[in-house]
Amino acid sequence: MREKDCIVAWVREHGLHDGWLLDLYYHLRRQGIPPDAAIEAMEHFVDDAIAIKTKSAWRTT
Repeated sequence: MREKDCIVAWVREHGLHDGWLLDLYYHLRRQGIPPDAAIEAMEHFVDDAIAIKTKSAWRTT
């Protein structure tokens, strides 16, 4: 998935900071990804991150 690769590369380079979602959205748009696809990819990325974090929390308790 091209969008996911762009997101992962951007997060690795820039990290998560205040306003990172908006910055990431504009980065994806500059890469030629359509608005709806960029938003959908970001939603999947955030959902996956939350799921991973939740699984980690359950394992440590």
